[in-house]
Amino acid sequence: MKYVVRIKAVSECMRIRRAALCYVRAENHTYDIHKEAHPLKKFISITIKDSMIIVDGKMEALKIGEEVFFYKKNLVDTGLKMEEEILVLGAMLIPLDIEMKDHYIDLIEKGETFDQWNGEIEYLLGMMYELDLKDDSLANEWYIKAKDKKFNFSLLNMDKVC
Repeated sequence: MKYVVRIKAVSECMRIRRAALCYVRAENHTYDIHKEAHPLKKFISITIKDSMIIVDGKMEALKIGEEVFFYKKNLVDTGLKMEEEILVLGAMLIPLDIEMKDHYIDLIEKGETFDQWNGEIEYLLGMMYELDLKDDSLANEWYIKAKDKKFNFSLLNMDKVC
């Protein structure tokens, strides 16, 4: 069984909320995220090491299905004054397990979403078929379904590893 870490960053500044999402493999690597979408890029890098996640020097244990959080504050020059931006990065370990297939399909048929993004459940099924079951044909079918629902986030490529 393969695992991925779902990384979601949320920013709130001047009552405007922005969020971005990506996935990384749950393997011992450092992922450079400073070029990713805002607010992910505000956290610079993510290191996965021995079931731990390290974000900007802070470490937390990864547990299946439980989100761990990292917090940060920045001052932003709005042109009129300095405003405080509050940033939160959540990380969740997700198994790509065939036993979850029926549950995920049931959620899709009910029209439910995982968190806030349409197509994310389909994307998880695509990753399961690609990374764990090595079935590129079924993986592509699920990736197309995710894309059709406008899901535009992805697994960070290993070439983005520091």
